[in-house]
Amino acid sequence: MLLPLLTLAQKTAPENKVKHADPVFEDLTGDLGADKGDNEININLGYRNLEGLHHTLLTQLEFEYVPVKNLGIELLIPYTAYFTNPVPENPRPGNSLEFLQWTMQYTLFQSFKRNISLAVGLENAFQSQDPYSSPQENKRGFSVENIRYLPFLIIAKNWDDKFFLLFKGGSGVDHNLEDNSFDEIHRLTTAIHYKIPGENENYLGVELNKSVEEGDFEMFIRPQVKFEITDNFNIGTAVGFPVSKPDTKWSAFMRVAYEL
Repeated sequence: MLLPLLTLAQKTAPENKVKHADPVFEDLTGDLGADKGDNEININLGYRNLEGLHHTLLTQLEFEYVPVKNLGIELLIPYTAYFTNPVPENPRPGNSLEFLQWTMQYTLFQSFKRNISLAVGLENAFQSQDPYSSPQENKRGFSVENIRYLPFLIIAKNWDDKFFLLFKGGSGVDHNLEDNSFDEIHRLTTAIHYKIPGENENYLGVELNKSVEEGDFEMFIRPQVKFEITDNFNIGTAVGFPVSKPDTKWSAFMRVAYEL
């Protein structure tokens, strides 16, 4: 008698979070509705093929920490290397740490009936000087010249664990410490994913990354694929094509994620 009751309880136990597909490039700060202890380490590699500028190779280390239910905190440490391709009018900047960033995300609401999640967050970045404005100073080390404050909103929808839609966007400011000026910034990411049939969490999708900074509109289309290697290890890759970025031919990005 006891065994059937236990089996029934396991089958009818409520889910602890609504499943959503995590974009490869503009990823979430932990899962929406993440449980305490759902920590993760990400190692990212990015490449940009630039027109008239030195090509760049970006490496990033991310640590995601979930201290309590629904709250994710992320620390991002990037390092940028520049290729010595022949661009005589633009001296090659030094390889450097160009910014440090932390992000906080809190899931406000989840509907298990409609498979919808709502979250808010804040991105706070401490940025060094523009590498092309003073290449020699760029080689001397990291110094904070700009601070970014970008609050954001996330809305995500899941259709039958097959199709996933996510919007992540917000408006904020860049604070220039040298002249105490402020510039508006606006971002919106739209992500659509399809779960490949099977037991593993494998996805095909596309991201539309849009931004307005200093009055300039930029948009990238990033087709992507994400493979679950083991229960706590996955790899995602994306290729970026600019819609309104004339100095960029194409870009690539790979994310290797390990759940602790």
